[in-house]
Amino acid sequence: MSNYSVKTEVFEGPFDLLLDLVSRQKLDINAISLTEITDNYIEHIEQMKENELVKFRGEKTSIPACSS
Repeated sequence: MSNYSVKTEVFEGPFDLLLDLVSRQKLDINAISLTEITDNYIEHIEQMKENELVKFRGEKTSIPACSS
């Protein structure tokens, strides 16, 4: 998750840093839109799934056919 970044009106940066700031009370959790962060994270996960599928398809098509 460390490569996932968040961009909102009050914060822009790595998700891990956002969690750290909230947990140390350096950033008020009410100042950020959890809905926006959640929606963006779901999009990020979907994109990761799509990238893996494309990668898998590429690997699958690169296997040479065996002749008998």
